[in-house]
Amino acid sequence: MAVILQEIQNEVGGVLGYVLAFPDGRCLRVAAADVYTYCENARLLGRPAVQNMQYVSAANGTAPHLKNYEGRTVPVYIHRRRAVNAEKAVAAPKAPEAVPVPEKPTAQTVFTPEQLEVLGRGKQEGVDIRVYANPAYSPKHMDVIRNILVHKKDPSLLLDPKLPEHLVSFYGHDIVSGADIRPYFNPAYTVKQAMQVKLGVIRGLDVSVYASPTTDGDEMEQIRVRMDADMWSGITP
Repeated sequence: MAVILQEIQNEVGGVLGYVLAFPDGRCLRVAAADVYTYCENARLLGRPAVQNMQYVSAANGTAPHLKNYEGRTVPVYIHRRRAVNAEKAVAAPKAPEAVPVPEKPTAQTVFTPEQLEVLGRGKQEGVDIRVYANPAYSPKHMDVIRNILVHKKDPSLLLDPKLPEHLVSFYGHDIVSGADIRPYFNPAYTVKQAMQVKLGVIRGLDVSVYASPTTDGDEMEQIRVRMDADMWSGITP
């Protein structure tokens, strides 16, 4: 049964991983997701996993996590990352000039039927359709922004009409899920590149090592996997 010595957090309080000590003398730094998997497997086997913290499995939309027993604390280690290339190189685009939605039949000459449908849905849902009432947006782009607004999130980073549609969908999904996409946002990325930077950020890696649009997505993945292996240890129950 392991003992958790430290909880590794990032600078904003997110849990990246834990430092665990084992009876055989091993002291490992393990990513949070791997610790939760270790605890879940031990729970299914009817074995205790950690001695000084309580494992809480996922339920009712709550992610798996560890919590302290009453009166017991675990030292926190803040893992500092260098600035991410994508974060410091890309500024949030300004919102485009909103185009009023014409109520007269001339609306047909400004927006396509598909765009008008998205505007109509947003109006019914009570969102500020002026945010995406721009004929320069594709219907899909408009719909992603509409969905973000419905979930009361900030679509500011996706307001550039020139942002590729595949990235609009990728980033839009993450924004709706509550993610801060700034550390892995770059309009020059492919989806695979954005995904590899995102995975590195989640694992607490220094993604500035490979977060460049000129680095192929497959190469990014190879670098990320090597860095992850160097930073985090694997464990099994």
